[in-house]
Amino acid sequence: MKMPAFTRQTWRSRANNDWAASLGKLLKRLPVAILLLGMAGEIQAQETITFENLGSGTQDADPALRTATPEKDAPSPLIRDLDDGTWWRGRIHGATKRPVDALPWVLAFKGAYAAHLTLRQPQNGWQVHRSRWLAPGPPWSTRLDLVVVLPESLRNGEPFYLHIKDGSHRRIRAEILPLDVYLKGVKDRRDVAIACATALITLALLAAVLVHSTGEKAYAHLSAMACMAAGYILGLTGVLFDLIPFEELALIGIHLQRMFAMWAMAFSHFFIIAFLSLRARRPVAARLLAGLAWSQIAISILGWLEGLHPAFWGATLSNLLIVASTPIVLWEAWVAHRQGLRAGRFVLFAWAPALLLMVVWIFALQDWLPRAAVDLGSLISWALVAQVAILAFGLSEVSSRLRNERDRATREAELDALTGLLNRRALESRLKRLLAASANKSRFLSVIYLDLDHFKRMNDTHGHAGGDQCLLQFVEHLKGRHRPGDLLARIGGEEFVLVLPGLDGPTAAARAEDLRRSLSSETFRVDGKAIALTCSFGVAAFRQGEPLESLMERADKALYRAKAAGRNQVILDHPDPESGFSDASGLV
Repeated sequence: MKMPAFTRQTWRSRANNDWAASLGKLLKRLPVAILLLGMAGEIQAQETITFENLGSGTQDADPALRTATPEKDAPSPLIRDLDDGTWWRGRIHGATKRPVDALPWVLAFKGAYAAHLTLRQPQNGWQVHRSRWLAPGPPWSTRLDLVVVLPESLRNGEPFYLHIKDGSHRRIRAEILPLDVYLKGVKDRRDVAIACATALITLALLAAVLVHSTGEKAYAHLSAMACMAAGYILGLTGVLFDLIPFEELALIGIHLQRMFAMWAMAFSHFFIIAFLSLRARRPVAARLLAGLAWSQIAISILGWLEGLHPAFWGATLSNLLIVASTPIVLWEAWVAHRQGLRAGRFVLFAWAPALLLMVVWIFALQDWLPRAAVDLGSLISWALVAQVAILAFGLSEVSSRLRNERDRATREAELDALTGLLNRRALESRLKRLLAASANKSRFLSVIYLDLDHFKRMNDTHGHAGGDQCLLQFVEHLKGRHRPGDLLARIGGEEFVLVLPGLDGPTAAARAEDLRRSLSSETFRVDGKAIALTCSFGVAAFRQGEPLESLMERADKALYRAKAAGRNQVILDHPDPESGFSDASGLV
């Protein structure tokens, strides 16, 4: 079979599957937008290289092959049987006239992820073996391509022979170009891969910070997804395996690359389930995405059992799972967006470009769509960068919102719901710090317990709503008469505590007396009726080395004595002559 002459030549292994062809016809009927993007067109340029299929390798397929197939002509033991595979005859002609002083030309095979290639020119005794993991090629090449430097003795029109042994059934492209052009392309791909991986690692670190600050498991999934995606991009472009210090570790490269891709998708699903609250909002979709995620993880683990020659089914099934999950993710993001969830908008804008490009790329890899005229791998990398930018913005907004919510929750947890004053727990926490400061600097500190007299009668007469009105007016009266730095808290129904830093017992008792008199002369109104309030006060001054509980207990007992003595009065707890405080200076 004659192959058309293209600068980039494409072909497939001889083996084919009827079911795959039928599935391809079905999938070609997907939405027009995907088809148009994938069918951007084959690259048709000047005729520079042609390949002719010689069929399954037999000794009589071509006279020239008989001079090159004996074992003594095979320097590498990696390919033991060249009869298992397909032979192609190639010729370079047309525009590839190479000046003597020009750089060498290279033949780059793209998409040969699991192929073993052997190139021969029997006339000159030239033979080269290439395999992505076992014999990757010159040190300046990447494992993304299988690269062969064409010998200078190869002239235009002279045949050379290519043997392909590939069980993946994937399309392989051959591209012939000058060495300097190839090296520039390698550098560009490396730069893009490193930039994208750096951006993804940055996202992973940002998500890890959010995990630490919020405790949300969703961000742990996002951090893991970003790390896996970074590994996949570095593996896709060959950079990852150039970084591996031991050649033996590179032999598992194809499994690492697939594992990175599948685990990135799995953690992406887990993140979306948590980020969009699918378990609570849409449990069926949550279970479906979780099932797809665990299936992807299982397939990536089973892939290690395939050895160094991955089977066709593994990659195909992995790709089908990605294709199947794409509409589910986009639909759930759209539904969340329509329901007013900002999280749905971020997922939709961040995931849609990368997922749609990934689907088109998978279709092209599986030969369900013609080859695109653009490098979809690079587009996917840039789409991931855009995803990082959108998610970074979204996460910063989410982080700010969570911080505000946490601060508000903290404030609400410390405040009394009715009056807005500190509650008992917040009072004790702050009072402990004040006591420590007072003890270290020998400063005075006093505590006043306040209790409204006959407040139960108020509730019985005017109801709880009237009682609440009375409490709010009482609190406003107190707020208008306390100093900056004083603490005012509500610790019970009609019980309050006033903390006076810097004041000794007698001075604090005088302040309490002023409050008592002002309250007695004040008129409060409940449901339009004038109400008179009185209050009892118990005062206690802090003693050096005294625990918080003892101080509060003494103030409470002083309040009890004020109640027992007839209410509407101030009682000062017995002063401690050995307090050791010098004066009331240094207010805090």
